[in-house]
Amino acid sequence: MHPISVSVVAGLAKTTVEVVALVLGSLHAVMYKADDGMIYTYHASFADYILQAPTTATRFNPHCNAGMHHEFLALRCIEIMEEELCFNICGLESSFVKDVDVPDLSMHLENRISKTLKGSQFAEEKKGRIADVRHVENMDKQCE
Repeated sequence: MHPISVSVVAGLAKTTVEVVALVLGSLHAVMYKADDGMIYTYHASFADYILQAPTTATRFNPHCNAGMHHEFLALRCIEIMEEELCFNICGLESSFVKDVDVPDLSMHLENRISKTLKGSQFAEEKKGRIADVRHVENMDKQCE
């Protein structure tokens, strides 16, 4: 499991960093926020455990439906990209200049692209499937 910042989790979940901090506090036995502001798990096997379907019926079932949550996150990432992506996102003088010729390009990227947008990049892997879902949703709206 890759570390992720509290602010990115808040953006992806459409909540506040305070709510994420409260939830993280409740999960202190399995994950924590380090001094660098990133969330880490204590054990690498935690993701495997929480994503594994239960084999027996128990009173406590910490199972996480990965498919449902991956779809939610992919859709949320697309929403973030729709909200934040724009032509010339870095505000450069000309879009005809090659990236290698832009002085301080990394500074422009750091200042103009939010951490939540950077964190939403994984949705590209799911783009085809999610685009199909969006297409169907739009078709449904047009038919109403």
